[in-house]
Amino acid sequence: MLGLYRRVNVINLHTIGSLATVIHQTLVAEGIDADKLMTQAGIDADLIHDPSFRLPFDKMDHLARLAQDASNDPCLGLKLHDYVHPTTFNSLGFAMLASETLQDLINHYIRYYRLISNKDILTLKPDGDTLSLVSHLSTDLDIAPLRVDGWASITMKILHMGYAADYKPLRVELRRPEPIGHVARYEQFFGCKVIFDVPESTLVLALEDMKKPLPTANPALAKLYEGLTIEYLRKLDRSDFPSSVATALTELLPQCKAGKEVVASALNVSPRTLYNKLESAGTSYKEILNQTRFDMTKEYLRKGMAMPEIAYLLGFSDYGNFSRAFKSWTGVSPRDYRASLNTT
Repeated sequence: MLGLYRRVNVINLHTIGSLATVIHQTLVAEGIDADKLMTQAGIDADLIHDPSFRLPFDKMDHLARLAQDASNDPCLGLKLHDYVHPTTFNSLGFAMLASETLQDLINHYIRYYRLISNKDILTLKPDGDTLSLVSHLSTDLDIAPLRVDGWASITMKILHMGYAADYKPLRVELRRPEPIGHVARYEQFFGCKVIFDVPESTLVLALEDMKKPLPTANPALAKLYEGLTIEYLRKLDRSDFPSSVATALTELLPQCKAGKEVVASALNVSPRTLYNKLESAGTSYKEILNQTRFDMTKEYLRKGMAMPEIAYLLGFSDYGNFSRAFKSWTGVSPRDYRASLNTT
C-alpha cells in the first residue's frame, strides 16, 4: 500500500461560493438534479447562498466536471452567463458596475479577481490597437470545458452588465478542445471568431472602447464598493496567506525561481514578513513548497510527462533529488506512484 503524504491543510485554494449557485441554477434550468451533483461534489447546498462563503477549489472543480458529464450539452458553460448578477461577486460586482469607463471596470476585475478565485489570475496585455484579457489557469493540465467556457461567458456577462448588452470582443480564444459541430454556436454567443486548443483563454478587446463611459458609472459608489472589496480581501489575506504563497510557487517553480526571497518579492512582502506570517498560520515555507511540488507532480504524472522534465519544472537540480524528495513525501518512488495511478 502506498505511503500517505500528510497534506498541509492551511493551503486553501478557493472560489466565491456564489459561483456554485450559478452552476446550480444552470443545472436546474437544464432539468438536471443539481442537488444530487452538489452532494456528490461534497458541497452543502445551504451554504452557497451565504455571501461570505468560500468554496474549496477542488470541490468547485469537481462540481464543474460532474455538471459537464451530466449534461448532453458540450456548450453548457456558455449558459452560466444567464444566471450571473452583480451580487454574484459581492461588493466587487457593484464596484465594477459603478466604474467610470470600461477600462476602469476591467482594471477592477483584474485587480480584485482573487475575491472571485485565488486559484487563477488575470492579466491585460496591450498589442497595438487591441487589449487581451488573459485567464491564467495556474498549472492545471486537465481542465474541465465548463470551467473554461464558464470563465469566458461570465466575463462577457460582466461586460454586458456594465457596458452594453450587445458588446462583442474582437476575438475569443479558449483553452479547451474544439467542440466538434458546435463552433458556430460559440461564435454566435460571443459575436466574433472563436479559436480553440490554445494555451490560455483570452478575450481580445478593442483599445478604442476602453475610454468609453459606462451607463452605470457612479464614482462615489465605485469608491465605496472598492473600499469594501479591499477590506474583504484584507480579512481573507489575514486568514489565508499560505495559499497566496502556494499560488506564487505554482507560477515560479517552472521558472526555477522557488527561493524565499523571490516568493516574498512576488507577494510584495519582505522575507521576514513571509516567515512571520507563515509561522502565525501554523506552517512554514518548506511545508508549503513540498505540498505545492507534490500537487504539481500528481498533475504531471497523470499527464504522462517524462520524469526528468517533471524534476526540472519543479525546480530540482536532477531526477535523483526529485525522486528522493518524492519518496520522502509518499513512501514510494515517482515511477511506482505513476504505476499506481494506472491501476486505479
